[in-house]
Amino acid sequence: MGDTALMASAITGAFDEDLVKAGANVNAQNSAGVTALMILAAKGEADEIRDALKAGANASLRDTKGRTALDYLRLANCGKSPIRDEGSMGVTYGKGKCRALDAEDFTQAEKLLRAAVLPIPAKKPEAGSTETVDLKNGNVHLTIPVVASKPKQ
Repeated sequence: MGDTALMASAITGAFDEDLVKAGANVNAQNSAGVTALMILAAKGEADEIRDALKAGANASLRDTKGRTALDYLRLANCGKSPIRDEGSMGVTYGKGKCRALDAEDFTQAEKLLRAAVLPIPAKKPEAGSTETVDLKNGNVHLTIPVVASKPKQ
């Protein structure tokens, strides 16, 4: 599959909610496995990332090289383009080493993407219940069904 209209919009740094309302698949992946959310992350657009997550973008999806939107954000902050694949797999993400993106946007986008990938409940939920996770500063609400885990033998 090639790039979608939503991906083309993301390349400009914008998340087009009208396309989603018209039926665009927010989690569509191109032949490299790239999603609109990954492209927005590579641009460091925190507000647009928030909008994509609200529209149902899955931050856990991986491209064909195993990278998530969070990886795209971190690579972009190190001045590497995962979209053009400038040898990005060898980059280390140390704090203080990479500052290509606006620091406030990077921090906000990283918090949104980390929370979307790893929501942590405040207490251990009961099996059969649901948990609602509020991504701080993002106003994204996810309802996650809780399943009973099998006891270890």
